[in-house]
Amino acid sequence: MRRKTQKQRAGDEALNLQAGRDLIVAGMSYEDTKAVAKDAAMEVFKENATKLVREAHDIAYKRAEEFAENFLDEIIRSHPNALKKMRDPGVQANIFEAQSSYAITGDAELGDLLVGLLIDRIEQEERDLAHLALNSAIGLAKELRSAHVSLLAINFFLKGIVIPVDSVAQLAPAMDDALHTLQDALYAIGEQDLDYLVGKGCLILASGQVSIAKYLRINLPGLFTRGFNAQEWPEGLPLLDAPFVVQDADDPNYHRIDVVTKRDLDALLDSCERQDLRGIAAEAMRQNVMQDYEIEARLSSQVPRLANIFSRCRSLGLEHYVNTATGVAIGHSYLKSAVGNKLPPLKSFI
Repeated sequence: MRRKTQKQRAGDEALNLQAGRDLIVAGMSYEDTKAVAKDAAMEVFKENATKLVREAHDIAYKRAEEFAENFLDEIIRSHPNALKKMRDPGVQANIFEAQSSYAITGDAELGDLLVGLLIDRIEQEERDLAHLALNSAIGLAKELRSAHVSLLAINFFLKGIVIPVDSVAQLAPAMDDALHTLQDALYAIGEQDLDYLVGKGCLILASGQVSIAKYLRINLPGLFTRGFNAQEWPEGLPLLDAPFVVQDADDPNYHRIDVVTKRDLDALLDSCERQDLRGIAAEAMRQNVMQDYEIEARLSSQVPRLANIFSRCRSLGLEHYVNTATGVAIGHSYLKSAVGNKLPPLKSFI
């Protein structure tokens, strides 16, 4: 603040006074007057500041108490044996950080997220990557807004979740159930938000790009292939007599492995004791795969509003971004509460 100049301008009849060190005002020097005024101003500030501090403390205490009750209610309901782990100094530090974050913000959605992250953290027995990612997520959560968290959950779901389904007709509504309450966040996010999430260590800006449809094709290969034609691909002939190979419903000249994921294939081959076909069967699932637009069209024909999600993800450029371990921890916790705690544990993804 620059208030040092004493230069004054006045008309011919005006009286010029400069409030300098020697000016006397009502029997007091300028410096004495300034000191008295400052004392009065600071007295007013101190009285009000004390009141504000007291009120802020009361609000923060009530919020911290509310958070503790919500956290304890949830952990007693879902993980009663985990209470003994609260004696661990690391867990206590996490609880204090989460409690402090909610006490400062009072944000109900943040509180729910922090409760979920804390419960995930208490479940970790080892100081592994999941443990460290949850520590990071608990400390970072207060610096994210709701749309950021929803975006991390959407990105995690679309690129990492393998839904146990047998057909596209089952997959589309399952995707919609998980995403429809989150998709508004896609329209509250812009390029600067993505840069912010990269800077906060929640996202990585990859050098290449992998579309949402390609992730679905990788995670659920059995759903997005037309199968193989043994005349066009003679290597597939040994598969025609296998009990797990079926004719394609649209074209009897094509055959498909009757599984959805590679893990399903391994389990099926083990149960049939046909491990000798593992390589050929895996290759068969990569024959005549559907293009991105075909995958999106099939899913959107089942649930039309999924088309909006695919379109918005493309316009945001999400194919360039991957969740970090911290971003996975946040997305996993938020999504777990949204889909009713049906997700595999965090360790399955980190």
